[in-house]
Amino acid sequence: MKNTQNTTSILNYKYGLYINYKAFNDYHISNNLDDKYFKIIQCNLMAFIVAEFHKNHKMPHRMIKNERYVMMNSDYILDNLIFLKIKSSMLKKYLVPLKANGLIKVYVENRKDRFINVSKQLINLYYSMDISIRPTNYLEHFRPDLWKDFKNEWELQFKDKKGFKLFIDNFNDNRDIKGYPNNVKDINTHLKNAAEHKLFGKLKYEY
Repeated sequence: MKNTQNTTSILNYKYGLYINYKAFNDYHISNNLDDKYFKIIQCNLMAFIVAEFHKNHKMPHRMIKNERYVMMNSDYILDNLIFLKIKSSMLKKYLVPLKANGLIKVYVENRKDRFINVSKQLINLYYSMDISIRPTNYLEHFRPDLWKDFKNEWELQFKDKKGFKLFIDNFNDNRDIKGYPNNVKDINTHLKNAAEHKLFGKLKYEY
C-alpha cells in the first residue's frame, strides 16, 4: 500500500493495537457523554490515534497554543488500519464525533495536512492501567520534574548505578505484581517510601 505521509520504513506500519476499552468508557462517563456513537470502528480508530500521539515520537508535529499536535493524514491512518476498509471521505465523518466529544482536536495545515491532539484526560485514563508501561517510566513521562528530583536525591545514595537500577526494576516489578495503577502522585510517594525503606529501613506507608 502506498503511504504518502511516511514511506521510508516498514516500521511505520502497525500490526497490533493495545485497546483500553475501560478508558474510553470512563472518559464518556466522567464527562457525562452519550457513547452510543462509539462503536468498534471508532474504538480501533481512537486506539491507533492515541498510540501514535503518545508513543511515536518520530511523527511530524506542531505546537499550537502550547499543545502538541501530531500529523495523521488519512492515507497514513488507513494504510495502517487496513481492515477498517473505509475510504478517506468516510474517515473524516468518523472523526467528527470524536472532535465533538472532546477526545481529539484537529488542526489542518495548507488544506491538506491533518494534525491531531488527544485529550490529556483520555491519555491519563488510557495508560493508567497499561502494564506494558513501567511505573517509573510513567512518572518520568508525565512528571519529568518529579522523576528528576527523585534521581537527584536518591541515586547517589546507592552503592552504584547498577544498584540503583536494580532497585528501580524491583520497585516496578512489585507494583506490577500487586496490580497498582499508574498514578503520578501514588508512584512518586511509593517510590520515595521504597527508597527510604531500602536504604534506612524506614516505612512511612504500608504498600
